[in-house]
Amino acid sequence: MADSNYPFQARNLFEKSAMVRSEAIRTQIRSVYTFCDWAESQLQGQSLDEAQIIMSKIRNAMSKISFHLQEPGHVSPEAMGELRNMFAKAEVRVQQTENALSSQKSRMIGNGNV
Repeated sequence: MADSNYPFQARNLFEKSAMVRSEAIRTQIRSVYTFCDWAESQLQGQSLDEAQIIMSKIRNAMSKISFHLQEPGHVSPEAMGELRNMFAKAEVRVQQTENALSSQKSRMIGNGNV
């Protein structure tokens, strides 16, 4: 005997899973900010190699987040606007960190430290 609540249960499960994925993406975006702070602290300590490794992790995380945001139905339409806005702000933060890394690298090369 078929469960007459199946369509409702399936829709409910889909909505809950979209909410969980949305929260996971929010967490991933927040972690990008933490990684940017970490990379910049490595730059202040003259650890260019370590900062470059962290930037690689940041780029990888941003690529994965972008993939998930482009996936149709991956998150609820209601959450999509907020997540895209958060992602755009994170892109700006990543670019600032990239610029700091590039600037520090240029200084170190100019001083013969690389």
